[in-house]
Amino acid sequence: MNYFIVLALLYIIVRTIFQGYLKSNKTDRYSVSLISSGLTFSFFLGYYFIRNNYSFNFERLKEIIFNKYALIEGVSSQGYFFALISALPLLPFSLSTPLTSIWLFFALFLEPFILDDYSMNLSIIGIFILFVLGLLTINYHHISKGFNLKKYPQFKLGIILLIISSLSRAIQVTNTKKIGHMYETDELILMSFALTFLIAITMFLYKYLFTDYKPYLDKVFYLILICFFVNNLSVFLRFYSIQNISEDLFILITQTAIILSIFIGYYFFKEKIMLNQLIGFLIIVTSIYLMIKNENSDIKIHK
Repeated sequence: MNYFIVLALLYIIVRTIFQGYLKSNKTDRYSVSLISSGLTFSFFLGYYFIRNNYSFNFERLKEIIFNKYALIEGVSSQGYFFALISALPLLPFSLSTPLTSIWLFFALFLEPFILDDYSMNLSIIGIFILFVLGLLTINYHHISKGFNLKKYPQFKLGIILLIISSLSRAIQVTNTKKIGHMYETDELILMSFALTFLIAITMFLYKYLFTDYKPYLDKVFYLILICFFVNNLSVFLRFYSIQNISEDLFILITQTAIILSIFIGYYFFKEKIMLNQLIGFLIIVTSIYLMIKNENSDIKIHK
């Protein structure tokens, strides 16, 4: 299997673990956003400093941070993460992760406009249709029986937030794919998280100074450790994978998070595993296998 495919799969495992932890942690979303983005920006700024022979190379740093792509990366990154952490408490974990998959539809729509690539492999369309069938099958029990309104009374708001998160994610992934060859991985991360961190600071200060908001921190020591090690690894693997595999393949590989979310929901949040979820899981695995096979065939043809 391609080395970069393995890294993309590792990214999904790490990211899903991080999201599962955020759902269980009760820290308010403004504090989570501030802590997470601040640690990521600081860590990769330090990495950039070391990689440049212990120099910040301010001229290059200005080129990275002050451009139109940095604006797109920063706003879409914060929109994706903040909307996601706002939605996680409002929905079952085994549902929220599959629903975030709608970002792939946004990505397919945005790709021609952002990448200037209006070609579409018909086999890829067929594979995506198969994937959508798997996604609908996994969520069949939620669709047919509805939600537990006592446990999740704000599920509609949760779905709206996931749509906003998915759209933001699609913009960021497609934009990163467009500019990935122009920057090192740590430069892409700095480009994204410089503005993300600034937005997080602004949102936190506005809520703290002009509203009745009071920060609530739950197990903050563990939250910082998880953000520093798990989230930073997730961020690095995400950008590195996007740079080195096709967007279509990255999109499908990321959907393995659906499988992980089912088992995390079962073991940690006491959510039942239904037969339709297992059937949907098999359909999604098949679609991913076909996508990888199609990708490898394209590589051989172009050699």
